[in-house]
Amino acid sequence: MKISTLTPLLAAMMIGACGGDSADTPDASSMPAMSADEQAIAEVAEYWVTHYNMGHPGMVASVYADESWFLAANGRLSEGPAGHEAALGENADASPQIEITPGDEMIFGDVAIGWGTYEMSLSPEGADPISYGGTYMNRLQKIDGDWKIVGALANLTDDPFEGFEFTSPEGEPGPDDETMLDLQNAFETHFNLGHPSMVADFYTEDAMSSFTRGGPTHGRAAISDRLTELMEENPSNIEIHGLGTDEVGDGWAISGGWFAQSPKDGGDPVAMGGFMNLLQQQDDGSWQIHWAVSNGWPADGM
Repeated sequence: MKISTLTPLLAAMMIGACGGDSADTPDASSMPAMSADEQAIAEVAEYWVTHYNMGHPGMVASVYADESWFLAANGRLSEGPAGHEAALGENADASPQIEITPGDEMIFGDVAIGWGTYEMSLSPEGADPISYGGTYMNRLQKIDGDWKIVGALANLTDDPFEGFEFTSPEGEPGPDDETMLDLQNAFETHFNLGHPSMVADFYTEDAMSSFTRGGPTHGRAAISDRLTELMEENPSNIEIHGLGTDEVGDGWAISGGWFAQSPKDGGDPVAMGGFMNLLQQQDDGSWQIHWAVSNGWPADGM
C-alpha cells in the first residue's frame, strides 16, 4: 500500500491553527488582545482545519491565492487552488485528521509568516492506522483585503513510514537569486568543511530550525549540536540555490530555495530538498537565519 503524503501535509500550511485539549487553553481574559490581522489569520486557520477534517477539499482550497504553491515533505509540488483541491482529495478515503500546534508568527503589513508543528492520522480501509508528524513554515498575504496562503513547505519529524512515496518537483527550478549569495556561500563552505559551530553562527541566538528530520531545534547552541549529529550521520557536501528573497521591512526578509547533497568523494547528488527562511539583518548589514524549515528526498525520487 502506498499513501500520498501531499494531501495530509497540505494541512501543515496554516498559521495560528489550534489543536489539543481545550483544558490546556489559557483563559481568554489573560491573553493579549489580538490585532484585526491576527484575528483574520486565526479565522482562516480555523476555517482550514475545520473543513479539512470534515473532508471538504474545495472549501479548504478557497483560502489559497491564485499563484500559491506548496512543497510537501515527499518532494511533490502543488500549485494554485485547483492543484491544492486535487491534492487535498487524494486521501479522502483514509479519513485524514490533523491537529496543528502553532509555533510563532510575525506580520509585516500585508505579509505574514509563521511556523508550527502538526500531527496527522490516516485510517486507510483494510490497513492499520497511520500517524505521523512534522514541521511547517508558511507565508500568507493580504489580497484585496483577505488573507490568503501564498507559499508553504513541510517536512517529517521521523523517518518515512512504510508506503511513503517520494517524488520530485516537475520542471526546472527558476534562476538563482543572488540576494543572499554571501550567506549561502558561507553556509555552504563551512557545512562542506564540517564546521557545525561556524554554520550555527549564521543563525540568530534564539533561532528555530527544523531540518529534514528531528523536529524544531531552538537556539544557536542546540542547532550547532544538531548540525554535528547530521554531519556525523550523513557526511556530504551541500549546494544551495536561492530562488527568491523579499525584504518585508524593519530588517526582516523571507527567502526560499532548494539544495542538493552529494557524497564527500564527489558524484551525482544523492538527496535534494527545499527550504524557507525568515532572515534578520544585523547591525553590520549581514543577514542571519531566524526561522528555517527544510525538507528532503532522494535525488532519484525513489
